[in-house]
Amino acid sequence: GRAGDAAAIAGASLETVRFVPMPADFGRRPNEDGGRRNNSDRKGGSFALKGTLDLSDAHRLVVTASRFEGTFGVPPATRDFTVRYWRWTDWYASTIGVGHEYRGTRTQTEAQLYTSFVGNTLDGYDDATYRTQRLSKALHSVYDDVTVGGFVRVTADPDALGALRPRLRAWSGPRRDLHAPHDHPN
Repeated sequence: GRAGDAAAIAGASLETVRFVPMPADFGRRPNEDGGRRNNSDRKGGSFALKGTLDLSDAHRLVVTASRFEGTFGVPPATRDFTVRYWRWTDWYASTIGVGHEYRGTRTQTEAQLYTSFVGNTLDGYDDATYRTQRLSKALHSVYDDVTVGGFVRVTADPDALGALRPRLRAWSGPRRDLHAPHDHPN
């Protein structure tokens, strides 16, 4: 919606997949019997928000936020006979950003600072029931990652080459990733 110089847009999604079907001509393998792909279920949800405020005809402030979270299985390999009973029991990504856009007659710029938070929990189970974690191959691994960054995009429309009028684009941005694993042996 728009109200004067301010505008906002929002979106959301939900997904539930009980299984991924295998092709009809898929032959049985030690880790996959065909039909419904083993451990291929997933559930997830997301939302995204964007707000803008026109500061003048040429300048705009932009604020964004998004979130995805879900849980999903990791199907066993069909060619590698090492069986792993893994599930992402928790996975999320959140991003917030603030930026500025400039729209001149010959030059446009877009600059944004952002922070992303990504985390997940990977669980390895004893067998295809995905219930117990007693054996030495079982695992419980948690990650908490943070990315801080920004970028600047510049688009210029020079008329130095007459009728060709090429568009020149440049992009640059720093980024810093911080990873913090937390392994919990069972």
